[in-house]
Amino acid sequence: MKVLSFDTSTSSGSVSVLDNFKVVAADSYLAESSHAEILFNVIDKILESSGLKIADVDAIGVAIGPGSFTGLRIGLAAAKGLARANNKALVGVSSLEAIACGLPEKHPDKIIVPCIDAKRGEVYASAYEAGEKCPSAPLPSLQRIVDESSFSPDQLCAILEKFDLKCLFAGSGADRYRDLFTSKMAGKFNMLSENISSAVNIGLIASEKFKNGLSDDVALLAPNYIRPSAAEQKRNLRG
Repeated sequence: MKVLSFDTSTSSGSVSVLDNFKVVAADSYLAESSHAEILFNVIDKILESSGLKIADVDAIGVAIGPGSFTGLRIGLAAAKGLARANNKALVGVSSLEAIACGLPEKHPDKIIVPCIDAKRGEVYASAYEAGEKCPSAPLPSLQRIVDESSFSPDQLCAILEKFDLKCLFAGSGADRYRDLFTSKMAGKFNMLSENISSAVNIGLIASEKFKNGLSDDVALLAPNYIRPSAAEQKRNLRG
C-alpha cells in the first residue's frame, strides 16, 4: 500500500511517500512566494527517489486545513488533479491532526496542542489527550478534547488552563506566540523543539483510512478554512 502525501497548509511545504506505513522518501521546502512554483517539482523528486511513478501509488493524502487559504487551494487542486488523471483514491487529512499525530508516543503525559499561525492575531488550534499506544497499531491513540477552531492566544490559554496536565505545543502558531504562551500558562507551556514532517503524518493517517476502506469524493472534498477570508468578511459586512 503506497501513499503519496503532501502538505501546503503553511509556507513550510512537505511531500512524502509511504509504503505500508514506512517512510520511503520525504522532503520539505519553504514556499517563499507560492507552493504552485515548487510543489510538482518536489513531488517528481520524491517519486523518483522512491523508484516509483504516480501509477504505482495507491492513494494520495493531502492536508485540507486549517491553514493558508491560498496554500490549501493549491495543494487540494494538485491532489485532485493527480487523483482524477491517474484514477487514484484521495484522502483529505486535517492539518492540525497531522501535527498532533507525531507527538504522543514521546510525550504521553501531556496535552497535545497543534497550533498554526492564522494571522490577524489568531491561531488555528485544537487539543488532544493521548491514549495508550497499542504496539501493533501504526498510529497513536488520540482523543480530541478541544475542537478545531480559530482562537486568540489569550482565548486558547484560558481554555487550556482548565486542564490539569501540562501542554505540549507544536506548529507555527506556537512559535509565533511562544513568549505569550510562556507568560500566560504559568509553567504549563512546553514547546516541541524538533521538526515535524506534516507530509509523513498525513501519509500515516491517509494510509490508515485507506486501509480501512475510507477515501474522499474527488469532486466534493473541500478545504477546511474554519473562518471566512478577509474578502468574505468585507462582503458580509457590506451585505
